[in-house]
Amino acid sequence: IGIGSYSIDIHHADGISTTFTRIPPYGIPYGITVSNEIKGLMFAGRCAGMDAVAMSSARVMPICMAIGEGAGVGAAIAVKKGIDPADVDPQEVREILKKSGAIVSL
Repeated sequence: IGIGSYSIDIHHADGISTTFTRIPPYGIPYGITVSNEIKGLMFAGRCAGMDAVAMSSARVMPICMAIGEGAGVGAAIAVKKGIDPADVDPQEVREILKKSGAIVSL
């Protein structure tokens, strides 16, 4: 549903050090926006499902906005079709996002 491109920067608990790693751009999958435990529940931005290393890159606003837009499109499709957001075809989400000018692939 989007492309992330921010480097990984992990702030360590000691409050002094940070690990900074440059990474290539990466895809953001629709699946991180849907709960696998609670039917109908979606997440966007910093609440989306990912581990701490991925979050250290994806927590910046441009990426959070891309996740939010993808989740919103997925939610709209689910309501329109009367289906659970987890059952929405990610390709349909990507096509709608592309039509609105979003960059969804490298």
